[in-house]
Amino acid sequence: MKKISLSFIILFLSLAAYAQYVPVTVFNNGIYDFLDDMANLHYIQLNDAVKPYSRMFIAQALTQIDEQKDKLTSSQQKELEFYLKDYNKELLPAKTYKKRLDLFYYKDSTINITVNPVGGFSYFMNDNDKMYRQYAGAEFWAYLGKHLTVFGSYRDLTDSRVVADYMYRNDEPGYNYKYLGSVGSPKRGGSFDETRGGIVYGWKWGSFGIIKDNFTWGSNYHGSNIISTKAPSFARIELKLNPVKWLDFTYFHGWLYSEIKDDSAAYYSGNPPNHREVYFSKYFAANFFTVRPFKYLNFSFGNSIVYSDQLEVAMFIPFMFFKSLDHSKTGQGSNYSGQNSQLFFNISSRNLKYVHLYAGLFLDEIAMGRAFDKDEQSNFLSLKAGTGITLPFYTNATLIAEYTRTNPVTYRHFVNTTTYESNRFTMGHYLRDNSQEIYLGMRCRPIKSLNITAGITHGDVGPEYPYTGKDKSGLGLPFLETKEYQFTNLDVKVSYEILNDLFITAGCKLSDNKGTKASTYTAPFYYGKNGKTSTLFAGFNIGF
Repeated sequence: MKKISLSFIILFLSLAAYAQYVPVTVFNNGIYDFLDDMANLHYIQLNDAVKPYSRMFIAQALTQIDEQKDKLTSSQQKELEFYLKDYNKELLPAKTYKKRLDLFYYKDSTINITVNPVGGFSYFMNDNDKMYRQYAGAEFWAYLGKHLTVFGSYRDLTDSRVVADYMYRNDEPGYNYKYLGSVGSPKRGGSFDETRGGIVYGWKWGSFGIIKDNFTWGSNYHGSNIISTKAPSFARIELKLNPVKWLDFTYFHGWLYSEIKDDSAAYYSGNPPNHREVYFSKYFAANFFTVRPFKYLNFSFGNSIVYSDQLEVAMFIPFMFFKSLDHSKTGQGSNYSGQNSQLFFNISSRNLKYVHLYAGLFLDEIAMGRAFDKDEQSNFLSLKAGTGITLPFYTNATLIAEYTRTNPVTYRHFVNTTTYESNRFTMGHYLRDNSQEIYLGMRCRPIKSLNITAGITHGDVGPEYPYTGKDKSGLGLPFLETKEYQFTNLDVKVSYEILNDLFITAGCKLSDNKGTKASTYTAPFYYGKNGKTSTLFAGFNIGF
């Protein structure tokens, strides 16, 4: 009877998995890493090139794993039961299962709503300085009927030392700080408040909504090179389609924040001598197709455009080739009249059990006729390749190796309102252009809810070459001819999830930063004497 009922649930979810959409934040590493391991073990299939996943999709995946739980290790079985305390909200009637602790939860035939606090405090200490990070807020999500979902969150964050500003080449999610303290002081802090949310209408094989939330495109374990979480979240309209099992499609049109003043549009504010500050409008449209020619193999491709000044109705056509659209508008006009378009490709394979192989390619510009001419090439591209291997003899652990190379000028543009940025943060790889990164990592779950991660990262950043778009500017630029910034980080983190979304954490970070740009690209807290620091940290968080 149990197998029949579970099979019925799976059948039901296969029909309704996309009928309602509530995203699970990409910062929830626990559930994402668990699903990734289960995919490596061939218990489920994932399109890891597009995140976040929805709560309904995760519930479906957990149900499929539950059908095979006799194959799991003891700690994996307990982990599965732990997550089902949360995601059974999508599967089962209220009060028919052991549920996680929520501040408020209610479910009937019309509404399914959850409200929870969000908050945390972490303390960091090294021989250079001390700092804390604290945040507080709340979040909710609700299914309204069979098709409509709403969700939202608010958090107010304070860093006693600024560590996540746009000029620093680190993998911290970016914050658009309101500064606290003297300009230029290494002791300067900042605060940041953010609201995320959305309203989405879903049907059997798709969804459409207005969303403001963080998301990523491109397979990765240590920062995407296509669309990453380095830039703060921005609002977008989003369309997701899954008309057949072998095809996924995602499109969005987003409203970015240029932070470029439009002095011609400034006006008298009524309080002399001040004027109202107006910024240039900036937009981002993109689409991403994923096809599955074989089981466990995903091939993704898409294109995007960053444009400014005026909304273009054609950018709202989801399946558009945006570069061609831009050419049809500007014709033979100046490069300065056009926009900034990109192409990207991603392949993710789990055809070998235990092994995840992936590669992502971001093309900002490439001219095949001179691609192999070292003096004339304009190969503005970023390439990422890597693997995640779940150990066959100990499936609670996964080893990771990843390499990223980003050529000069990639993500940049000679028109400052069409750069691949929002709030001055890159939307691509956090090291920006003319850089490379090697990452070797490990994650392990020896017992339920205990997550141990360790990784070593080495990065190199070369000079930022002038790029004007005129007189062969940008052509033939050498990759890392000199290295203005080099760093090596060793990170170890231990996290224990006491209750669903309630974590205690501790760890250490050893940093070694070198080069003429090291003090510019490294947050002062982590720079220390001669660029070296050994940082200890501990804290707790409820939600993300």
